[in-house]
Formats: sequence, structure tokens, C-alpha cells
Amino acid sequence: MADKDAKSAIEKLLGFEFVSDPRKARFPIPEVPKGHPKDRPYPFPAMQITPEMAKDVLKFRVIRMEVMPRTLRHPQMTGNRRFLMAALKGSRHDKGWIRRFKDKEMHPGTTDTVSFTPDGFLLDGQHRFAACYLSRVPFEVPPMVNTPWDTFSVKDTGRGRTPGQLLGEVPYADSCAAAAKLILPVLYGSERKDWISTTASNQEIYDLVHGWPFFHESWNEGGSWMREVLAASARRIPPTALAASIMMALAAGADPFHVQSFLEALKPSYREGFPKIGERGEDPRYLLRRTYMNRVPKGKATTDRERRQQVGHVRKALSIWLDYQGGHKMTELTRLPTTPDHADLPEVWFADAVRKFHREKVS
Repeated sequence: MADKDAKSAIEKLLGFEFVSDPRKARFPIPEVPKGHPKDRPYPFPAMQITPEMAKDVLKFRVIRMEVMPRTLRHPQMTGNRRFLMAALKGSRHDKGWIRRFKDKEMHPGTTDTVSFTPDGFLLDGQHRFAACYLSRVPFEVPPMVNTPWDTFSVKDTGRGRTPGQLLGEVPYADSCAAAAKLILPVLYGSERKDWISTTASNQEIYDLVHGWPFFHESWNEGGSWMREVLAASARRIPPTALAASIMMALAAGADPFHVQSFLEALKPSYREGFPKIGERGEDPRYLLRRTYMNRVPKGKATTDRERRQQVGHVRKALSIWLDYQGGHKMTELTRLPTTPDHADLPEVWFADAVRKFHREKVS
């Protein structure tokens, strides 16, 4: 997930490159009144933002660590502020920021602020500035200046937010956040060794879940994909490992019908036959179901070693099923293989396509 690739999509859409140096900006932001505490944000009344002002803010105030002068890097800076293509361009269920601007849906009385750090970087509001510039429609917004760098990771009460709390109205937010932690190693290219990202930031999880439409779009108008996953897991098949693999398969371009048929066969109510995969092979859906559905739940918590095994089982079963449907290759299994601690995890189905999808959707 190289920075060069990550920033190209939004820069191409905007038509200019980020400079990330507020000292070069033409349009100043309001200054904090004298005597105001240095560690407290200060709100200003709404001001009119024109497309040219929006371009100036985007070009010089958006956080891009790879191009900003080293002298401006703040110790609490956690990474670039991301632009979600789905948030800007919209999807089947959401028209997106650009269309909202063009349709004049930005109410002038809005109280949603845009935030700037004490040294003038844009901390929150990048999608609205981008939509203003791309739509050529001005808008009014109250700016918040002197905003602490770590504001995004805490609530107004000062307590830390969980990733699920940050995801807002996304269906099954906690489950989505847990699945994202299993997807991040694939984006880092370490998926054969690491089954989970234990150091994932709230920002990375937020960007992934909001940037991938499968977390909030539905299958055939029947409910979100996460709802389908939870129904298929039936509290026995590991839901987080199943959710991560399903989302990555969709991102890699798998036929949604084949993905749905995989989930349907895992449900307790499934009564159809399980075809042989090869002359001696079993249907991987049957193997996965048999591995977990007949187990008696333990009283103690699942260990990391067991979770790693679960990730391996789900990956292997889904990959075999999708390869079988696509005619890529024939794999015969009579049982799901275990993954020793010292061995590589099974491959993710078309992992390169997953990474490419992420670069294009989350820049």
C-alpha cells in the first residue's frame, strides 16, 4: 500500500498535487483570539467557502507526510488524512458528497465544523472541501481552529473511542471493525504470516470499512453482507474470519452469487446436497460446516492460536469453492488442513486484486 499509489487516485480526481505546507496557502484561516488557551480548540461562526478557497485548503493544508517539510511534522501525527472514493462519488445507496453539493443539499445552517490544527493543517472536513472544488458549488461551514492533533481518537468526554463507535451508522459496526483487523495484513502484504493486525489504528479501520461498499451495501436487496455472514456463521463458524474472507473475495471481483452460495451452505437450515470437488474431494463448504457446526462451545475464550486456525480454515474453504466455480484449478480435500504456528497461512483468494481494489477505493 505504497504512498505513491495511495495518493494518486484523489490527486488525479482533483487535477493537482498536494503540497502539504500551510505556510504557502493564499487564503488564511481565522486566528485564535489572544488569551485563548493553547490546548483548546476555538469555534468560529460559519464562513463562506468558494471552490478556489477549497482548492487552496486541499493543496496546502491536507496532511500528506510524504511531501510535507520535516520541520512541520507533529509528534502526534498518526498518518495521512484519507479520501474515500465512495464517500465522494457515491454508491447505489448513497449519492455521495459531490452529488449532494450539485443538488444544493448542503444546508447553510449546518453546525458540522471543519477542523484545523494549531499549525494550520486540515484535520477534518476533507471530503466537503473536495466536493466543493469538484462541484464548483460554494458552501458555508463553521471552522474550528487550534484543534489538537489527537482529536480524532477521543470523544468529547476525553475517553478513547472504540473502532466500532467511530464507524457510526454502519450496520454491525463492531463486527465490521473486527473483520477489518483481519483484512489489514493483506493490505500490508503480510497475510501469509499475520492473521490479524494488532496495531491497527482507528483511522485505518474507519477508512477501510467506509471505503469498501460491501460493509454497508446489501446482497440482492436482502440485507447487508455482514448480516448474511452472521446468519451463516450461526454462532459456531467463526464469524470474524468468515466476514473478512467474504469481504476480500468481493473486493477481488468474485461473483456475488458464488459468494452467497458459499454462505447459504453454511446455514443450519441448508438441506441441499454437497457436490464432490474432484473424484475424491469433499465440498469445502461441507468440510467447513462439519469442522465447526458439531462442536460444543467451550466455556473459556478462544486463544490466538485457535483464531489463527479459524482464519486458515475459512480462507482455504472459500478459495477452493471460488476456484471451483471459476474453473481456475481443481483442489481435492477430504478435510480442512491445519495451519501450524511455524507455517504460512493459506493464500487469500486473489490477494493482489484485493490490494488494488483498496488503493482505488481508499486513497
